[in-house]
Amino acid sequence: MSTEEGKRHLTHLKEIEPKETRQILERLNTLPRDSKEFVNLVLYGLLPNGKSKYAIRVSIAPAFLNIKKFFARFNYSEKDWTMLANLVYKLVKSFDENPERLQEFINEFVSNRLSKGLQCGSISPIFFALKQDYPIINAREIRTYKELSPKGLGRSDSLSQKLKDYLTNVRKLKEFAKVMAEKFGFREITDMAYLDLFCYWYDEKGKALPPPSPRMPSHTEIMEMLLELGKIEGYRVEKEFRVNRERLDVVWMRKMRERPDVAFEVQKRGDFYAALVKLKEAWDKWGCISVLVTDERQLENAKRWLGRAFHEMEKDARLVLWSDIKEWYEASKKRKEIKERLRL
Repeated sequence: MSTEEGKRHLTHLKEIEPKETRQILERLNTLPRDSKEFVNLVLYGLLPNGKSKYAIRVSIAPAFLNIKKFFARFNYSEKDWTMLANLVYKLVKSFDENPERLQEFINEFVSNRLSKGLQCGSISPIFFALKQDYPIINAREIRTYKELSPKGLGRSDSLSQKLKDYLTNVRKLKEFAKVMAEKFGFREITDMAYLDLFCYWYDEKGKALPPPSPRMPSHTEIMEMLLELGKIEGYRVEKEFRVNRERLDVVWMRKMRERPDVAFEVQKRGDFYAALVKLKEAWDKWGCISVLVTDERQLENAKRWLGRAFHEMEKDARLVLWSDIKEWYEASKKRKEIKERLRL
């Protein structure tokens, strides 16, 4: 926490993020609620966005790169986006003015059909920026709490990603911080900014740079391996399979079925967000296993985006190294060759 990276993290949490969020909220208070500027300022400024061409404010705890693309599966109209922006604004403003009534405001928010894609990871960073006694609850906190609760609390426990459970999460996390401070002398952790930094550090610990890896095959070569592997495993296979307005690299379907059982996206570098959006659309539409194929250098980047913005499918998604696909492909191909040679 005394490192330059730790100091920057704390400065952003305790100074930059609160200042920028407050400025945006004050600006929103002056705008017509149906104006394009109001809607965009909520979607790309008030909500926590990562660095992109759309972001008006870049958050240290981003949930989105392009919320409209992320929610494309909902087919929202412009009227829906205006209503959603107003829904978020009302929740945040109500919380800012009367934080003691937060559960009431959350209950009203989650009862609206437009709230379904907005959970703790996308709303709690705003709460924290405005009032730092209300911690961020995102994938880092959830994973850290689950892993350390047996040691810290003496029992296994977990946090919920659902916004309706936010205040329950807050109570659990504060109890955890208090116990950690008392048991291990880590007094700073009762400050919710330090707690977030601790979860950031713990979630990243031990992730040393991997050794140089073999040359990653081309995108096309990996797709061809997936197509051949699917055939060997007894699936019908297709490439560039349409899902809504996008195309998936490869899908596997069991015979006599028209919907994919497994969807693959190959991502060597670049826009993991767009690849995960396509897999999320496939998961929403067909309930299929969704697989992102990448390499060691990009794996942690993919994990971060999966945990931040795609936590709903985190348990059903697979982040797979291309080398494992190649190993599986070569083993299956060898097995097939042996069976054919033995005529069995």
